[in-house]
Amino acid sequence: PKQGKGRTKPALRGVSLVKNADELRRELRKLFQARDYYVCSSFYVKSTSPTEDRFDPDRSSYLYAIAACGKTYYSMLGNKLLEELEKKGIVPHELEYLSILEACSNRGELHLCLDIVERMKQMGLKPSVECYNQVLLSMCRNGQMTSAERIINEMTKQGVNPNQDTYEVLVDGYLSVGKFSSATEQLKKGESALGIMHPATYVNVLGHLAENVSTYMVPDLLRKLDRAATRFKLEDKQIPLGLYSSLLSAASRHLDAKLSLNLWSKMRQQYPDNVPHQAGYDAANCLGRLGRFEDAFEILQEISAAGGKCSIVNLKGLLRGLQRSPREADRAYYLLSDMKAQGKPVNLPEVNVILNACAGMGDIDRTYQTFEALQKEFGLSPSIESFNALFTAVRMSGQLSKVQGILLDMKKQDLRPDSESFEILTMALQQYQKPQNAVAMVETGVGTGIHPTKKTLALLQRKAKLDMRDDQPETERRLGKKVMAFGFRYRSNRLFVDDVAPKYEKMGQGRISYSSSSHTRSWFPGQEGAGRSPQSARSESFQKGRSRRDDFNASTLKEPQTHSEEGNRKTQRSTERTSKAGKKMEATKKAAKPTPTASLPEKTPIPGEAKKEGVEQAAS
Repeated sequence: PKQGKGRTKPALRGVSLVKNADELRRELRKLFQARDYYVCSSFYVKSTSPTEDRFDPDRSSYLYAIAACGKTYYSMLGNKLLEELEKKGIVPHELEYLSILEACSNRGELHLCLDIVERMKQMGLKPSVECYNQVLLSMCRNGQMTSAERIINEMTKQGVNPNQDTYEVLVDGYLSVGKFSSATEQLKKGESALGIMHPATYVNVLGHLAENVSTYMVPDLLRKLDRAATRFKLEDKQIPLGLYSSLLSAASRHLDAKLSLNLWSKMRQQYPDNVPHQAGYDAANCLGRLGRFEDAFEILQEISAAGGKCSIVNLKGLLRGLQRSPREADRAYYLLSDMKAQGKPVNLPEVNVILNACAGMGDIDRTYQTFEALQKEFGLSPSIESFNALFTAVRMSGQLSKVQGILLDMKKQDLRPDSESFEILTMALQQYQKPQNAVAMVETGVGTGIHPTKKTLALLQRKAKLDMRDDQPETERRLGKKVMAFGFRYRSNRLFVDDVAPKYEKMGQGRISYSSSSHTRSWFPGQEGAGRSPQSARSESFQKGRSRRDDFNASTLKEPQTHSEEGNRKTQRSTERTSKAGKKMEATKKAAKPTPTASLPEKTPIPGEAKKEGVEQAAS
C-alpha cells in the first residue's frame, strides 16, 4: 500500500519479501530512517513469523524493531523483543530499555515498567535517572504518590541524583492529587538542588492556584518565572492569556490590589494586541472596592479603547466601592472632572457607574446633578442605563411623580424602556402599595414586546399570596388571584412559543401569532390575534376548578363586576353563567390593545380606594 508522500512501501504479506537477515536489516533501517515506525514494527513481525524458511534476525534488526515499538507505543511487542534478547544471552542496551519504558509509561502500564527495571538489575545494568523518571511518571499519572516516594528513596540508595524532569514530575503528581504542601516542598528541593526550575513547572503551579482561586505564593512564583525565562532563554509569553484571566479573578476575590495591577501590567506587556474584557472588569472591581478609582478608570479606558462595551452589570465591585458613602462618589466625580479638564477622554461607563452609585444610595439630588453633568460637562449622550439610574433614584426616594418627566426625556433621546426599566417601575409601584398598577405595568411591557423577568413575576406573586388570605378585602383577594393566574398563563404560553411552536410550524399546524419571528409575541390566549395553544387548553382544568365569579380575561386584566357578599353564591353563579358570553363581548370591546407608548399604564379604578397624588400621577 502507499504510505506517506505517495511512495510505494513493501506489502506486508509474508516472508517472501526478504530471504535472509541482511535483507531484513537493510529494509528495517530504510523504514526507520524514513520514520515509518508503524510499518517498520509490522514488517518485522511479518518477516519473523513462523514459516518453513524462517531465519533468526541479527542484533541490528532487534535494535530497529525495539526503537520502532517505542515510537509507536507498542509496549507488549517491545517487551517481547527484549525478552527474546535476554533468553539468547544478549544484554540489551539501556536505550532499548528506555524506549520500551517510555511506551509503557505513556500507556499507563505501571506493572510492566517495574518488571523492566527489575530485569535491568538482573542483567547487571544500573537504571539511569531517565529510566526512573519514566517509572515515576507512570506512578504519578495513576496517583500512586506513596510508591513514587519509595522510588525516590531507591534512587538515593542507588546513588542516582534526581534531575529537572524528576522534580517536575513529582510536583505535577502532588498537584494532581491535591497535595499542594508536598508539591511546594518538592519545588523547594528542586530549587535548592538545581538553582532554578523550568518555567513550565512554575506555570503548572500557577494554574493549580488559579483553579483553586488562591493567591498564595503567586507574586513569588511570578518573580521566579521571570528568572527562569531568562535562564533558559525562552520567550516572554510563558503564561497563557487564559491563566492571566484566572489569576486576575482570584486576585479580585481576595481584594489584592497590588497583585491585580501587577498581573494586568504583565498581561498588557506580553499581549498588547489582545485585551480580555472580563479580566479587566475583575481588576477594575478589585481596585474600585478598595477605593483606587483612578486605576480602575484607567483600566476601563483601555477596555473601551480596545472596542469593549462595558455595562453596569460588569462593574458591581466598583459600584459597591462608590456606594460606601456620598464622599466616595463625589471623589470619583471630581476625578473624572479633572481628567476631562486635562484633555483625557472620559467615557460613558465611568459616568454611568457614578450615576448608579448615587441612585443606589437614594440621593436623588446627586443623581440628577450627575445626569445633567453627563450631557453638559462631559458632552456625552445618556444611554438606557443612565435613565434606569434615574428610575432607581425615584424608587429609592419615593418621588414617583418624576417618572413622567423621565419618560419624556427618554423619548427625546429616542430611547425606549427595557426589561430593567419595567422591573424597577413595577417594584416601585409594588413597594408603595399599588399592586394593581404594578400588574398593569407588566401588561404594558408585554404589549411592547418586553416580557416580565422571573424576579418581577416572583415579586408580584409573593404579594398576591398574601392578598388571597380570607382576612383580606374582597377586591385585594380578586387581584391576588388575578396575579397568580397571570403568572401561570404567562409560563404556559411561553413554553408553547419556545418549545412547541417551531414543531407545529414545520408540520403546517402552527399559528402566526405564536411565531418566534413576530414583532410582538402574544403570550395570552385572550389577546387580539393570539391563537389557542395546547398549554392554554391544558390549563382549562385549572380554570374549571376555580369559582366562576373569579374568571377573567388575563390579557386585558379587566376587573370583574363586584358583587355583594350578602347575596346567595349559587344565585350569583347561575346569573354569571347566563351572562358570561355577553360579558366577554363587552370586555373585549372596552379593553384597549396595549401599544408601545412612553407613558405609564392607566390604573383601573377600584371602589373604595383613596386616591393619592404622588403614585396616582405616576400611574396616569
